[in-house]
Amino acid sequence: MDYKDIVNLHYLGQEDTFRFGCDCCGECCKNRGDVLLNAYDIMRLQEYLDISFQELLFTYCDLYIGNTSWLPVVRLRTEARCPFLLHKRCYVQDAKPAVCALFPLGRICDGEQVRYFLQESSCGTGMEEHTLQEWLEPLGTESEKCYILWGNLLREGIMAMKQIKEENGDLVEPIQNLMVTLMYDGYDGKGDPARQIQERIDIARELPKKISALSAMEKAKIPAAIIERA
Repeated sequence: MDYKDIVNLHYLGQEDTFRFGCDCCGECCKNRGDVLLNAYDIMRLQEYLDISFQELLFTYCDLYIGNTSWLPVVRLRTEARCPFLLHKRCYVQDAKPAVCALFPLGRICDGEQVRYFLQESSCGTGMEEHTLQEWLEPLGTESEKCYILWGNLLREGIMAMKQIKEENGDLVEPIQNLMVTLMYDGYDGKGDPARQIQERIDIARELPKKISALSAMEKAKIPAAIIERA
């Protein structure tokens, strides 16, 4: 989606309505590679499935490094079909990732406000009418705040990786391993999700400075040396 498309989108207000009804065809859960997970998604899935991040990652997801961001990206493994699709129904319906829960809606964020729009789709039926407010309820009250904070974490992470690449290029790979932990692991599903993401933002912001302050011996032991000083 380019800038022209974003400007011309029709954004929905909280009481605006749209028509959509899922007919459980399962087609929107197949042959996809765009279901990227953020911290809030991971917290909800871990809590719902009662598993660790490592179990979630190795059982249901792919991890790769973004070509331009240099950050780790966690994607639901959906090339053939979603691993949570069972008999044409979602096994994690009450904790499904935001990309899935919002469908057929999309969302964008300018750093301060989240806006929603109706995507073009041939899936489902037009038999049911919903308000935006009603459609967002299953995602929980913290969803928007966490989405904004996640965008902030990505920005801080991108700036940190760029500076580290320029100043300590030989440390890019170990720092990327650290970023997997920083961005995705160690969240408490019963804690305040927004506070936890903000803590990670603060750490990412200080990361280049902390690395520059490390001795050669400490740099060789990354990520342990960074975590100890975080």
